[in-house]
Amino acid sequence: MGILRLTKCFILLSALCGVCSLLSCIGAMPDTFSRIDANKLRVIGVVIGPRPEVSPGDTVTASAYFGGNEVTSINDIKVVYRYVWGINEIAYTDVDPITPLKTPVGLPDSARISFIIKPDVFRERQPYDSIPQSTIDSISELFMHPKDSVAAMLSSLSDSQKTAFGDIIEKMVLPAMLMFTAHSANGTALSAAAQFTIKYHVNLPAITPPNNNPDISWVGVCKVPDRFAFGFNYFDPSSAGNYSMTYLYNKNNPALCDSIVDVDTGYAYFLACDNGISITDTTMDAITDKNGNRIFETYTYKWFYQNVNNLPDQDDSLMQIDDNGSACIEMKPPGNTAMKNFRAWVACYDQINGQRMRPRGMCVRAVKGAFRFSPQYIKMKSGEN
Repeated sequence: MGILRLTKCFILLSALCGVCSLLSCIGAMPDTFSRIDANKLRVIGVVIGPRPEVSPGDTVTASAYFGGNEVTSINDIKVVYRYVWGINEIAYTDVDPITPLKTPVGLPDSARISFIIKPDVFRERQPYDSIPQSTIDSISELFMHPKDSVAAMLSSLSDSQKTAFGDIIEKMVLPAMLMFTAHSANGTALSAAAQFTIKYHVNLPAITPPNNNPDISWVGVCKVPDRFAFGFNYFDPSSAGNYSMTYLYNKNNPALCDSIVDVDTGYAYFLACDNGISITDTTMDAITDKNGNRIFETYTYKWFYQNVNNLPDQDDSLMQIDDNGSACIEMKPPGNTAMKNFRAWVACYDQINGQRMRPRGMCVRAVKGAFRFSPQYIKMKSGEN
Protein backbone atom coordinates (compact mmCIF):
# COMPACT_ATOMS: atom_id res chain seq x y z
CA MET A 1 0.00 0.00 0.00
CA GLY A 2 1.26 3.43 -0.83
CA ILE A 3 2.03 6.15 1.68
CA LEU A 4 -0.54 8.94 1.84
CA ARG A 5 1.06 12.04 0.37
CA LEU A 6 0.34 15.75 0.55
CA THR A 7 -0.45 17.19 -2.87
CA LYS A 8 0.94 20.68 -3.40
CA CYS A 9 -0.63 23.47 -5.42
CA PHE A 10 1.77 22.97 -8.32
CA ILE A 11 0.11 19.61 -8.98
CA LEU A 12 -3.14 21.51 -9.48
CA LEU A 13 -1.45 23.50 -12.21
CA SER A 14 -0.07 20.44 -14.00
CA ALA A 15 -3.32 18.49 -13.68
CA LEU A 16 -5.78 21.23 -14.43
CA CYS A 17 -3.82 23.40 -16.89
CA GLY A 18 -6.05 24.20 -19.84
CA VAL A 19 -9.29 23.35 -18.07
CA CYS A 20 -9.64 25.06 -14.72
CA SER A 21 -8.25 28.48 -14.12
CA LEU A 22 -5.34 29.36 -11.91
CA LEU A 23 -7.78 31.79 -10.33
CA SER A 24 -9.35 29.07 -8.21
CA CYS A 25 -5.88 28.19 -6.89
CA ILE A 26 -4.87 31.66 -5.74
CA GLY A 27 -5.05 32.19 -1.98
CA ALA A 28 -4.67 29.99 1.08
CA MET A 29 -4.72 26.29 0.23
CA PRO A 30 -5.83 23.39 2.42
CA ASP A 31 -2.99 21.31 3.90
CA THR A 32 -3.89 18.61 1.38
CA PHE A 33 -5.19 19.90 -1.92
CA SER A 34 -7.31 16.79 -2.52
CA ARG A 35 -9.21 17.32 0.73
CA ILE A 36 -12.34 19.47 0.54
CA ASP A 37 -13.13 21.40 3.72
CA ALA A 38 -16.74 22.19 4.57
CA ASN A 39 -16.03 25.84 5.37
CA LYS A 40 -14.26 26.61 2.10
CA LEU A 41 -15.66 26.99 -1.40
CA ARG A 42 -13.87 24.83 -3.96
CA VAL A 43 -14.32 24.40 -7.69
CA ILE A 44 -13.66 20.80 -8.65
CA GLY A 45 -13.80 21.43 -12.39
CA VAL A 46 -15.71 23.03 -15.23
CA VAL A 47 -16.60 20.79 -18.20
CA ILE A 48 -17.38 22.44 -21.54
CA GLY A 49 -19.94 20.42 -23.51
CA PRO A 50 -20.90 18.79 -25.70
CA ARG A 51 -17.13 18.93 -26.33
CA PRO A 52 -14.29 21.32 -25.51
CA GLU A 53 -13.97 22.31 -29.17
CA VAL A 54 -16.96 24.29 -30.43
CA SER A 55 -17.91 26.20 -33.57
CA PRO A 56 -19.38 29.69 -34.02
CA GLY A 57 -23.16 29.53 -33.52
CA ASP A 58 -23.01 26.39 -31.35
CA THR A 59 -25.00 26.09 -28.13
CA VAL A 60 -22.60 25.29 -25.31
CA THR A 61 -23.33 23.93 -21.84
CA ALA A 62 -20.70 24.42 -19.16
CA SER A 63 -21.06 22.11 -16.15
CA ALA A 64 -19.30 23.38 -13.03
CA TYR A 65 -18.80 21.11 -10.01
CA PHE A 66 -18.40 22.50 -6.50
CA GLY A 67 -17.27 21.12 -3.15
CA GLY A 68 -17.14 22.41 0.40
CA ASN A 69 -19.31 25.35 1.39
CA GLU A 70 -22.58 25.31 -0.55
CA VAL A 71 -22.79 27.56 -3.60
CA THR A 72 -25.85 29.80 -3.52
CA SER A 73 -25.42 31.76 -6.76
CA ILE A 74 -23.13 32.49 -9.69
CA ASN A 75 -22.79 35.72 -11.65
CA ASP A 76 -20.44 37.81 -13.81
CA ILE A 77 -20.51 35.18 -16.56
CA LYS A 78 -18.34 36.07 -19.55
CA VAL A 79 -16.18 34.70 -22.33
CA VAL A 80 -12.66 36.08 -22.56
CA TYR A 81 -10.60 35.85 -25.75
CA ARG A 82 -7.47 37.78 -24.77
CA TYR A 83 -5.83 38.50 -21.46
CA VAL A 84 -2.43 39.69 -20.30
CA TRP A 85 -0.59 39.36 -17.01
CA GLY A 86 -0.20 42.59 -15.11
CA ILE A 87 1.32 43.25 -11.70
CA ASN A 88 -0.35 40.74 -9.33
CA GLU A 89 -3.42 40.47 -11.56
CA ILE A 90 -4.71 39.51 -15.00
CA ALA A 91 -6.06 42.15 -17.37
CA TYR A 92 -8.81 41.01 -19.74
CA THR A 93 -8.70 42.88 -23.03
CA ASP A 94 -11.36 41.15 -25.15
CA VAL A 95 -14.48 40.19 -23.21
CA ASP A 96 -18.03 39.18 -24.16
CA PRO A 97 -20.56 39.25 -21.28
CA ILE A 98 -22.79 36.15 -21.36
CA THR A 99 -26.52 35.99 -20.77
CA PRO A 100 -27.35 32.30 -20.15
CA LEU A 101 -30.19 30.82 -22.21
CA LYS A 102 -31.87 29.91 -18.93
CA THR A 103 -31.22 30.19 -15.21
CA PRO A 104 -28.24 28.01 -14.22
CA VAL A 105 -29.42 24.79 -12.56
CA GLY A 106 -27.82 22.24 -10.23
CA LEU A 107 -26.92 24.38 -7.21
CA PRO A 108 -25.52 23.95 -4.61
CA ASP A 109 -23.33 21.05 -5.81
CA SER A 110 -23.02 22.09 -9.44
CA ALA A 111 -24.21 24.57 -12.03
CA ARG A 112 -25.04 24.11 -15.70
CA ILE A 113 -24.72 27.25 -17.80
CA SER A 114 -25.98 27.23 -21.39
CA PHE A 115 -25.08 29.92 -23.89
CA ILE A 116 -24.52 30.45 -27.62
CA ILE A 117 -21.18 31.15 -29.26
CA LYS A 118 -21.61 34.28 -31.37
CA PRO A 119 -21.86 33.32 -35.07
CA ASP A 120 -19.53 36.20 -35.98
CA VAL A 121 -17.04 35.56 -33.18
CA PHE A 122 -14.11 35.36 -35.64
CA ARG A 123 -14.77 38.73 -37.22
CA GLU A 124 -12.08 41.24 -36.29
CA ARG A 125 -10.40 38.66 -34.05
CA GLN A 126 -7.05 37.25 -35.16
CA PRO A 127 -6.42 33.57 -34.33
CA TYR A 128 -2.93 32.34 -33.53
CA ASP A 129 -1.68 32.19 -37.12
CA SER A 130 -0.61 34.44 -39.97
CA ILE A 131 -3.94 34.39 -41.82
CA PRO A 132 -4.94 37.84 -43.14
CA GLN A 133 -7.78 39.37 -41.17
CA SER A 134 -9.72 39.93 -44.42
CA THR A 135 -9.61 36.17 -45.11
CA ILE A 136 -10.83 35.38 -41.60
CA ASP A 137 -13.69 37.85 -41.92
CA SER A 138 -14.69 36.47 -45.34
CA ILE A 139 -14.79 32.88 -44.07
CA SER A 140 -16.76 34.00 -41.04
CA GLU A 141 -19.26 35.71 -43.33
CA LEU A 142 -19.51 32.59 -45.49
CA PHE A 143 -20.39 30.32 -42.59
CA MET A 144 -23.11 32.64 -41.41
CA HIS A 145 -25.11 31.70 -44.53
CA PRO A 146 -27.67 28.86 -44.28
CA LYS A 147 -26.06 25.45 -43.90
CA ASP A 148 -27.50 24.13 -47.17
CA SER A 149 -25.95 26.94 -49.20
CA VAL A 150 -22.59 26.50 -47.43
CA ALA A 151 -22.65 22.75 -48.14
CA ALA A 152 -23.48 23.40 -51.78
CA MET A 153 -20.58 25.82 -52.13
CA LEU A 154 -18.13 23.40 -50.54
CA SER A 155 -19.26 20.53 -52.74
CA SER A 156 -18.67 22.63 -55.83
CA LEU A 157 -14.96 23.00 -55.07
CA SER A 158 -12.35 20.87 -56.81
CA ASP A 159 -10.30 18.44 -54.72
CA SER A 160 -7.32 20.78 -54.68
CA GLN A 161 -9.53 23.72 -53.71
CA LYS A 162 -11.08 21.68 -50.89
CA THR A 163 -7.61 20.81 -49.56
CA ALA A 164 -6.43 24.43 -49.71
CA PHE A 165 -9.63 25.76 -48.13
CA GLY A 166 -9.53 23.09 -45.42
CA ASP A 167 -5.93 23.98 -44.61
CA ILE A 168 -6.91 27.62 -43.98
CA ILE A 169 -9.90 26.71 -41.82
CA GLU A 170 -7.80 24.24 -39.82
CA LYS A 171 -5.56 27.14 -38.80
CA MET A 172 -8.49 29.30 -37.66
CA VAL A 173 -8.32 28.42 -33.98
CA LEU A 174 -9.57 30.90 -31.41
CA PRO A 175 -8.71 30.08 -27.76
CA ALA A 176 -11.40 31.24 -25.36
CA MET A 177 -12.10 31.09 -21.64
CA LEU A 178 -15.45 30.97 -19.87
CA MET A 179 -15.33 32.83 -16.56
CA PHE A 180 -17.80 33.30 -13.71
CA THR A 181 -17.90 34.06 -10.00
CA ALA A 182 -19.39 31.57 -7.54
CA HIS A 183 -20.82 32.74 -4.18
CA SER A 184 -21.18 30.39 -1.23
CA ALA A 185 -23.40 30.36 1.84
CA ASN A 186 -20.68 31.74 4.14
CA GLY A 187 -20.12 34.77 1.91
CA THR A 188 -17.08 33.50 0.02
CA ALA A 189 -16.71 34.56 -3.61
CA LEU A 190 -14.44 32.58 -5.93
CA SER A 191 -13.60 33.21 -9.57
CA ALA A 192 -13.50 30.14 -11.81
CA ALA A 193 -12.66 29.59 -15.44
CA ALA A 194 -12.58 26.92 -18.12
CA GLN A 195 -10.62 27.13 -21.35
CA PHE A 196 -12.03 25.88 -24.62
CA THR A 197 -11.39 26.32 -28.33
CA ILE A 198 -13.53 27.81 -31.11
CA LYS A 199 -12.97 26.30 -34.53
CA TYR A 200 -15.02 25.49 -37.63
CA HIS A 201 -15.63 21.77 -38.19
CA VAL A 202 -16.55 20.91 -41.77
CA ASN A 203 -16.14 17.83 -43.96
CA LEU A 204 -12.98 18.91 -45.76
CA PRO A 205 -9.45 17.53 -46.08
CA ALA A 206 -6.97 18.74 -43.43
CA ILE A 207 -9.73 19.29 -40.84
CA THR A 208 -8.93 17.21 -37.76
CA PRO A 209 -11.94 15.73 -35.94
CA PRO A 210 -13.06 17.58 -32.80
CA ASN A 211 -11.85 16.38 -29.43
CA ASN A 212 -14.54 14.75 -27.29
CA ASN A 213 -14.74 14.81 -23.52
CA PRO A 214 -13.84 11.53 -21.82
CA ASP A 215 -16.70 9.66 -20.15
CA ILE A 216 -16.32 7.88 -16.81
CA SER A 217 -19.02 5.22 -16.66
CA TRP A 218 -18.54 4.02 -13.06
CA VAL A 219 -16.95 4.90 -9.73
CA GLY A 220 -16.60 2.46 -6.84
CA VAL A 221 -14.72 1.28 -3.75
CA CYS A 222 -12.65 -1.92 -3.86
CA LYS A 223 -12.40 -3.88 -0.60
CA VAL A 224 -9.13 -5.82 -0.75
CA PRO A 225 -7.84 -8.39 1.78
CA ASP A 226 -4.54 -7.23 3.27
CA ARG A 227 -2.62 -10.10 1.68
CA PHE A 228 -3.52 -8.73 -1.79
CA ALA A 229 -3.31 -5.03 -0.97
CA PHE A 230 0.36 -4.31 -1.66
CA GLY A 231 0.58 -2.95 -5.20
CA PHE A 232 -3.12 -3.55 -5.82
CA ASN A 233 -4.39 -2.28 -9.16
CA TYR A 234 -7.98 -2.92 -10.16
CA PHE A 235 -6.98 -2.92 -13.82
CA ASP A 236 -4.26 -5.54 -13.45
CA PRO A 237 -5.69 -8.90 -14.61
CA SER A 238 -3.85 -10.61 -11.77
CA SER A 239 -6.08 -8.72 -9.29
CA ALA A 240 -9.25 -10.36 -10.58
CA GLY A 241 -11.10 -12.16 -7.79
CA ASN A 242 -8.98 -10.55 -5.07
CA TYR A 243 -11.47 -7.86 -4.06
CA SER A 244 -15.13 -6.98 -3.74
CA MET A 245 -16.60 -3.87 -5.37
CA THR A 246 -19.16 -1.36 -4.08
CA TYR A 247 -20.35 0.86 -6.92
CA LEU A 248 -21.11 4.43 -5.90
CA TYR A 249 -21.93 5.38 -9.49
CA ASN A 250 -22.71 3.16 -12.46
CA LYS A 251 -23.98 4.87 -15.57
CA ASN A 252 -24.88 1.67 -17.42
CA ASN A 253 -26.34 -0.28 -14.49
CA PRO A 254 -27.59 1.99 -11.66
CA ALA A 255 -29.16 -1.00 -9.90
CA LEU A 256 -25.68 -2.18 -8.92
CA CYS A 257 -25.02 0.95 -6.85
CA ASP A 258 -24.94 0.94 -3.07
CA SER A 259 -23.94 3.96 -1.00
CA ILE A 260 -22.89 1.80 1.99
CA VAL A 261 -19.20 0.86 2.21
CA ASP A 262 -18.57 -1.92 4.72
CA VAL A 263 -15.32 -1.43 6.64
CA ASP A 264 -13.69 -4.30 8.52
CA THR A 265 -10.31 -5.27 9.93
CA GLY A 266 -7.93 -7.12 7.64
CA TYR A 267 -8.79 -5.13 4.52
CA ALA A 268 -7.47 -2.21 2.52
CA TYR A 269 -9.69 0.06 0.44
CA PHE A 270 -9.24 1.65 -2.96
CA LEU A 271 -11.26 4.18 -4.93
CA ALA A 272 -11.47 3.26 -8.60
CA CYS A 273 -13.20 4.53 -11.71
CA ASP A 274 -13.64 3.37 -15.27
CA ASN A 275 -10.52 3.76 -17.39
CA GLY A 276 -12.12 1.89 -20.29
CA ILE A 277 -12.10 5.20 -22.14
CA SER A 278 -8.40 4.62 -22.69
CA ILE A 279 -8.74 1.20 -24.28
CA THR A 280 -11.93 1.41 -26.33
CA ASP A 281 -12.26 2.99 -29.75
CA THR A 282 -15.74 4.38 -29.18
CA THR A 283 -14.88 7.32 -26.94
CA MET A 284 -11.10 7.46 -27.28
CA ASP A 285 -9.86 10.18 -29.62
CA ALA A 286 -6.82 10.03 -31.88
CA ILE A 287 -5.11 12.10 -34.55
CA THR A 288 -3.08 11.12 -37.60
CA ASP A 289 0.32 12.77 -37.86
CA LYS A 290 2.03 13.85 -41.09
CA ASN A 291 3.61 10.40 -41.41
CA GLY A 292 0.25 8.65 -41.21
CA ASN A 293 0.74 7.37 -37.66
CA ARG A 294 -2.25 7.21 -35.34
CA ILE A 295 -1.55 8.98 -32.02
CA PHE A 296 -4.02 8.23 -29.24
CA GLU A 297 -4.81 10.47 -26.31
CA THR A 298 -3.75 9.69 -22.76
CA TYR A 299 -5.62 10.35 -19.50
CA THR A 300 -4.82 11.90 -16.15
CA TYR A 301 -7.06 11.56 -13.09
CA LYS A 302 -7.45 13.88 -10.11
CA TRP A 303 -9.36 12.79 -6.99
CA PHE A 304 -10.96 14.91 -4.25
CA TYR A 305 -12.72 13.90 -1.04
CA GLN A 306 -14.64 15.39 1.87
CA ASN A 307 -15.33 14.12 5.38
CA VAL A 308 -18.94 15.25 5.71
CA ASN A 309 -19.64 14.82 9.43
CA ASN A 310 -18.53 17.85 11.44
CA LEU A 311 -15.95 16.43 13.83
CA PRO A 312 -13.04 18.26 15.50
CA ASP A 313 -10.61 15.39 15.04
CA GLN A 314 -7.16 15.61 13.53
CA ASP A 315 -6.82 14.75 9.85
CA ASP A 316 -5.12 11.41 10.40
CA SER A 317 -8.19 10.04 12.20
CA LEU A 318 -10.51 10.84 9.28
CA MET A 319 -10.82 9.54 5.73
CA GLN A 320 -7.73 10.11 3.56
CA ILE A 321 -6.69 9.24 0.02
CA ASP A 322 -3.40 8.64 -1.80
CA ASP A 323 -3.96 10.40 -5.12
CA ASN A 324 -1.36 9.13 -7.59
CA GLY A 325 -3.03 10.51 -10.72
CA SER A 326 -4.43 7.17 -11.81
CA ALA A 327 -7.89 5.62 -12.06
CA CYS A 328 -7.27 3.46 -8.95
CA ILE A 329 -6.02 5.02 -5.70
CA GLU A 330 -5.73 3.96 -2.08
CA MET A 331 -8.37 5.21 0.39
CA LYS A 332 -7.90 5.08 4.15
CA PRO A 333 -11.22 4.80 6.06
CA PRO A 334 -11.65 6.96 9.18
CA GLY A 335 -10.07 5.86 12.43
CA ASN A 336 -12.79 7.84 14.22
CA THR A 337 -15.88 5.74 13.54
CA ALA A 338 -18.15 8.73 14.21
CA MET A 339 -17.11 9.91 10.73
CA LYS A 340 -19.58 7.95 8.66
CA ASN A 341 -20.46 10.07 5.62
CA PHE A 342 -18.15 11.09 2.82
CA ARG A 343 -18.13 12.61 -0.63
CA ALA A 344 -15.66 11.99 -3.45
CA TRP A 345 -15.02 13.44 -6.88
CA VAL A 346 -12.86 12.26 -9.74
CA ALA A 347 -11.86 14.46 -12.68
CA CYS A 348 -10.39 12.94 -15.84
CA TYR A 349 -8.39 14.99 -18.36
CA ASP A 350 -7.29 13.92 -21.83
CA GLN A 351 -4.34 15.07 -23.90
CA ILE A 352 -2.22 14.23 -26.92
CA ASN A 353 1.41 15.15 -26.50
CA GLY A 354 2.67 17.86 -28.80
CA GLN A 355 -0.79 19.20 -29.66
CA ARG A 356 -0.56 22.66 -28.15
CA MET A 357 -3.75 24.06 -29.67
CA ARG A 358 -5.85 20.97 -29.05
CA PRO A 359 -8.32 21.68 -26.21
CA ARG A 360 -8.15 19.38 -23.22
CA GLY A 361 -11.30 17.34 -22.67
CA MET A 362 -12.60 16.68 -19.18
CA CYS A 363 -15.11 14.59 -17.22
CA VAL A 364 -16.13 14.94 -13.56
CA ARG A 365 -18.05 12.40 -11.48
CA ALA A 366 -19.31 13.20 -7.98
CA VAL A 367 -20.35 10.44 -5.55
CA LYS A 368 -21.56 10.11 -1.97
CA GLY A 369 -21.25 7.26 0.45
CA ALA A 370 -21.45 6.14 4.08
CA PHE A 371 -19.11 3.88 6.01
CA ARG A 372 -20.57 0.97 7.97
CA PHE A 373 -17.97 -0.20 10.49
CA SER A 374 -17.87 -3.78 11.75
CA PRO A 375 -17.81 -4.39 15.53
CA GLN A 376 -14.23 -5.67 15.19
CA TYR A 377 -13.13 -2.48 13.44
CA ILE A 378 -14.85 -0.27 16.02
CA LYS A 379 -13.22 -2.24 18.84
CA MET A 380 -9.80 -2.02 17.22
CA LYS A 381 -10.04 1.74 16.63
CA SER A 382 -11.43 2.47 20.08
CA GLY A 383 -8.46 0.57 21.54
CA GLU A 384 -6.04 2.68 19.52
CA ASN A 385 -7.66 5.82 20.85
